[in-house]
Amino acid sequence: MIQASALGFVEGATATVTGLDEVTKLVVEQAKTISGASTIMTLLILVQGIGRPAVTESSGGTTFIYELQVPSDGVVSVNDTPLNILLGGNGE
Repeated sequence: MIQASALGFVEGATATVTGLDEVTKLVVEQAKTISGASTIMTLLILVQGIGRPAVTESSGGTTFIYELQVPSDGVVSVNDTPLNILLGGNGE
């Protein structure tokens, strides 16, 4: 039997996102003149950076794949990168 994590469950999910690189480019341009866009720009660059890129013929661009895991130790990870490290934690 798998023990539930500190979050109350143990699961995983996979998400694919297409068009993120185009949106990021647009927000980078807007961040040059709109102060609030820089926060969104930083978030988009982080999200794009942890994604696993996969070029597909149907998308005409880069599709990013995100594999979310919540193991029994409760350390949430995306594509094998613990989120607590990305958010400034020490990985413990």
